[in-house]
Amino acid sequence: HPSLKSKIYTYNQEKHTNHLSKKLFKLKEGDTFIVRQKNDYSVYKIISIIPTKHYRASYIYFNENKMSLDTIISLRKKLEEKLHKGADFKNIAGQYSMDKNSQRGGDLGWFVESRVFPEFITALESNNTGALFALDQREKKAYYLIKKTKAPKNINLLTVLKVNR
Repeated sequence: HPSLKSKIYTYNQEKHTNHLSKKLFKLKEGDTFIVRQKNDYSVYKIISIIPTKHYRASYIYFNENKMSLDTIISLRKKLEEKLHKGADFKNIAGQYSMDKNSQRGGDLGWFVESRVFPEFITALESNNTGALFALDQREKKAYYLIKKTKAPKNINLLTVLKVNR
């Protein structure tokens, strides 16, 4: 009906933990949930619940357009040594990483495969949790020092149709 306002949302069970999200994750596909507010109400209909493989890692990024390759290789080796001796990855990434993720201490949070380039996933899958390793994308002049912080796990992604009255 034209007077109804609707929108589709996707909830991540790991990230979305408020009261409404918790209620929605208790439902099954096809179920509805009504939220009443004053003179209106919203209807949430569960479209799908899909367990989706997620990865967790942190990284330090080096950009060859801003620093020579020799400097990057040397710095990356020094940082790797510091990290192996117990330095905090978050602090090192915050100080040295050359992209916006430095503000998060290099932490990517839980992410799906499509969020990163394929070699990143291959490297994560071939290293143990806690491993620290280098990864280069020479053609993009991008160089990384990566820490695999968690083992991959399935996280439910909930797709919901929200209709407001």
